Amino acid sequence: MSPLSQSGQRSWSPPSLRADLTNSRQSREDQEIVVVKHSLARTYFKLSANDYDLACLFDGRRSCRQIADLAAEMGVKSDPEHVAALASQLLERGLLVATADSHRAMARRHHRHSGWLGLWAWISGFLFARIPLVDPDSMLAWAEKRIRWCWSVGAVRFAGILLAGACLAVFSRLDEFPAAIKQSMNLPNLAAAWILLVVVKILHELGHGLTCKHYGGEVRELGLLLILFSPFFYVNVSDSYLFPKKHQRVLVAAAGIVVELVIAAFAAIAWALSRPGPAREVLFALMMITSIWTVLFNANPLMKFDGYYMLSDLTGIPNLRQRAMSAAVTVIDRIFFGSLLPRTSTSGDNRLTWLAVFGFASQMYLLLVIAGIFALLRWFGSELGLRWAGDALGLVLLFGMLGIPMFRYLSERFRWMAGQPGGPWNPRWLQRLATMAVIIFAVSWLPVPTRPVRKALVTPVQTAVIRSEVAGRLASVHVAVGQHVEPGDLLMTLASPRLNSAVEQAEHQVEASKLNAERLLGAEAPGLLVQARAEVLAAEVALKAAKQNLEKTRICSPAKGIVVTQEIDCQLGRGYRPGEILCEIVSEGPYEAYVPVQEHAMDWLPQQAKTHVRLSGCSSESYVAVAKQAEHTEPFRHLPESIAQALEKELAVVTGADGRMLPVETFFGVRVPLPPAACIRPGMTGCVQFDCGSSPLGRWLWQRWLEFIDPHYRL
Repeated sequence: MSPLSQSGQRSWSPPSLRADLTNSRQSREDQEIVVVKHSLARTYFKLSANDYDLACLFDGRRSCRQIADLAAEMGVKSDPEHVAALASQLLERGLLVATADSHRAMARRHHRHSGWLGLWAWISGFLFARIPLVDPDSMLAWAEKRIRWCWSVGAVRFAGILLAGACLAVFSRLDEFPAAIKQSMNLPNLAAAWILLVVVKILHELGHGLTCKHYGGEVRELGLLLILFSPFFYVNVSDSYLFPKKHQRVLVAAAGIVVELVIAAFAAIAWALSRPGPAREVLFALMMITSIWTVLFNANPLMKFDGYYMLSDLTGIPNLRQRAMSAAVTVIDRIFFGSLLPRTSTSGDNRLTWLAVFGFASQMYLLLVIAGIFALLRWFGSELGLRWAGDALGLVLLFGMLGIPMFRYLSERFRWMAGQPGGPWNPRWLQRLATMAVIIFAVSWLPVPTRPVRKALVTPVQTAVIRSEVAGRLASVHVAVGQHVEPGDLLMTLASPRLNSAVEQAEHQVEASKLNAERLLGAEAPGLLVQARAEVLAAEVALKAAKQNLEKTRICSPAKGIVVTQEIDCQLGRGYRPGEILCEIVSEGPYEAYVPVQEHAMDWLPQQAKTHVRLSGCSSESYVAVAKQAEHTEPFRHLPESIAQALEKELAVVTGADGRMLPVETFFGVRVPLPPAACIRPGMTGCVQFDCGSSPLGRWLWQRWLEFIDPHYRL
């Protein structure tokens, strides 16, 4: 019902309470509350016991004053204004018998809330749509009877042992995680992970529904949930609100998490025992979805999912998020408006501090989630050639989830300020606003040290890269990694039947041409003899060329140095094409740290930047040096194999048609000279920290934001 005037509140007769409501009295926050269930609409509301006792006095004939007087006789404290406000709230929620006046009042409220804010409500309803499908209550009741052992103590112990075994299996193969994550970051594996996510969420929701049935609740709704056009399923277990025992409500909320953790445990053990292949990649994706996803979203109380409802039940605070946001707004009001605003009911809450912290933390996490979704949409859009669509959808989410709440808050405060003496130009308000602006501006210009860290590879100043000059199969290897070689030493041999056949054919051609020339010596045919001798010379030249090509199958060292190619003996039998790298030989002279830097990040690195180098094999020592960076450094178009293998986690590379490792982005090579040290060896990896001076805090935060939403901005 629309708000009444002061005179009309006392004489208004509220409609009676609906007769089809179900209620459950519970104790939370050291006070008694009543959870009311609207059976037809399948909605649930929490009321204080005092307000519920007042609502029971509504009969459609008594006025608000009469209800307040009658409540006072029964020992229930109230006044006509509170009775009228309570009746308006209950009528709006559909808990009172509807009348024609109430329908007209709700239509007026709907009209006030329409407009461009209503447009966002329509968009959010489209992006996050709930479509009820069936009533699963009877099916869940049948299933619950047959798996009732899942809620026994023995099942809990088995789940604990299974999770412990899965943790041991994962920790035993923790070194394989980086490679497994890299293999999973492609469209086919992500599509498979998306399908697995949908299947897992079905089991997750069934866990909620079966647990609710186990403790006597009803589950009357199973439907389709569309989140950003991705289909999921949901079950409505709101009937758990009626459970009087706290642990039952907590277990219903935690059931889906437990189901996913058990699936994750089975997937982790199977992944640890399986061999490399597509099946192992699927198991890894399933393990990550049911563990990391569950922790970041479902079990996280900062998101309004299972973890949030568990925390709300454990603390006994109903409407936890709403109260936390009210507390956060109260803190913001105190900062920006001080004593200008009237004191609210939340201001005196003895839990205001931690509620405000929870509210701010939940909003910051929401911002991170939106940024993550934005980055994912950008990546998918780039892969499909529709980056603009991903950016547009991300901006819509950012505007709807953050822009609209901020607009509502600012518009409410502006309207309030307009009604104060002096309006928005109130001197106290302007003074506080100016002070806050100066503080924010000053903080944004605080200098922050900029010291980006990059992976590096130790390389010698002089390196000899040996490539195959002819096509062939690696037949033998005569050196090992780390072996010292001299110029001319045989490194490896290629087998090339085609070249051997060419030499044999050339030899036969030489013999045939010589026999032909000898046969013409006694003949009176000088012209034919000259032609035969020319054929002999041509055959001998062809034989020499064939032997030279065959000699190229013997790979010898061009200089003195050390062989640094990893797993060189594992390449036996591999075929090589002309131009492919066979091995690398480095000199024993001075070494340097080779740091690949993206093209856009070169502007951040000053000339002759001071660096701190720490190598993996010399963890106890750190070296200080000045980076060598030419003003016009030539970008490398292909990577030596040693660099591509050592820094594969830092560089995105593809294999070209000629077998060379090609970077996806344009990179520049920054070299840091290293001092002579006994522990430094070529091929070692490490980290180089560049001292780039300082930058303003605002710019630093903006750079971190760009890094988060788009890895291409990473310095």
